[in-house]
Amino acid sequence: MDVTQEQIEKFNKEGREFVLAHPDFNEVLAAAGTRNLKLPNEALRECTRLGGLGAEVAYYLSKPENEHELRAITVSEGERVNDERVADKIRRIASRLERHGTFKTITQKHDEVEAYLAQRREDRRSGKRRR
Repeated sequence: MDVTQEQIEKFNKEGREFVLAHPDFNEVLAAAGTRNLKLPNEALRECTRLGGLGAEVAYYLSKPENEHELRAITVSEGERVNDERVADKIRRIASRLERHGTFKTITQKHDEVEAYLAQRREDRRSGKRRR
């Protein structure tokens, strides 16, 4: 199955956003390359089909602590690649990352109670409120 132009554009756009959120992205991928760990072509196509989630999968697999999962996907010289098996493994990893929100940035929600208490403390200091 080929990758469509829309999928490529989505991958590029969402991938850029992921790289901005994770500045060590290129170093992590380069380090995996120096360890002779490269994804098969079908895995790269599947990552592209997944859009921004594909960038997360590539980043996840390139991390040293996840090397065992990457080795399960990569092949040695002369070995045949089962494209469906590789694509299935990539989709499973992507599903797990999305389900667990692995690379989602955590932002603190505005706490109304805390804001009220801070305003109240400020009012006491300025003399607008008494104890």
